[in-house]
Amino acid sequence: MKVIIVDVYNWRPMMLGHIVEDEWEIGMEWPNIKILRQEIKDYCIKNRFVGRMVVNESYRILAICEASGCPWRAYWRKKKSDGFTMRLSTFNNEHRCAADTDHKNRMADAVWVATVMLEHMKVHHKTCTPQNIIDDIRQKQHVAISYWTAWSARIRCLQQIHGDFVESYKLVPVLCDQVNPKCCFCVYILEKAKEWDINGLVPAVVKKIEKMIEDIPNWDLEASNSSLYCIRDVKSDYRYTVNIVDQECSCRRWQLSGIVCVHAVVILYKMRADWREYCSSYFWVSTYRMAYKGHIKPMEDPRDWPKPVSYPKLFFIDTGVELLN
Repeated sequence: MKVIIVDVYNWRPMMLGHIVEDEWEIGMEWPNIKILRQEIKDYCIKNRFVGRMVVNESYRILAICEASGCPWRAYWRKKKSDGFTMRLSTFNNEHRCAADTDHKNRMADAVWVATVMLEHMKVHHKTCTPQNIIDDIRQKQHVAISYWTAWSARIRCLQQIHGDFVESYKLVPVLCDQVNPKCCFCVYILEKAKEWDINGLVPAVVKKIEKMIEDIPNWDLEASNSSLYCIRDVKSDYRYTVNIVDQECSCRRWQLSGIVCVHAVVILYKMRADWREYCSSYFWVSTYRMAYKGHIKPMEDPRDWPKPVSYPKLFFIDTGVELLN
């Protein structure tokens, strides 16, 4: 293996080759597969080559150098004695590729940077910026990373230190609904009610009527007199009788709901009628405001409540029953 000489002032390599740091030997063991995967990435980045785990299973790992024709490879397998210790059984530590002279190893992603910087961020999370992370990784790990990678790594560190914001607050709406169901929704509706037309209908009914107006082409007005009208369904040929004076329809939806049915809308839309006059007063904006106009007075202190008068308990004895002492 060749050893690289580094100019500590200009931080540029002076010859090709691979740095040998924390060299592996056959028979070395790692506590578990998670630590081993992190160690493989650290080893490749420190030695300035891109490695790839072509076999990455729960009980074995085979890592190779991605450079074409490079024979470097390492193989680990889980020990059967304990079921979690990983042992290096095959290791060919020969490189025929040139080392990365630009120090821009793509294995140094945000996940790896976050793992390296986590302990530092725990102490300096308030002052550490992405540029500080870039400088620290360049000085200590000899790797050049982008600003975006440093930014993502910083966010990952903060999430591990303070917790993920999405996970932390995702149950808040459920909690609010359990504490006071529909409270926020009702407050919002009451605030919006101030903008409603005092002489009109509530928005929910207005939207319903607008939807029925879109359905007018599917209905045909056949016959009428001063108050009675016959409406025919163009598709099914069903007929309905509408009385606009008594506000009744043979479909009975008008009478049951208090809102004009689609058959009445066919007639009233052509008459340019005021929808408020043909809907129940329960759907007027003025009625809605009147219902919520009053104030809820605070309850008195329980100590000031009137004391109930308790009478002695009554005992009923059947006739002819002898009392026993």
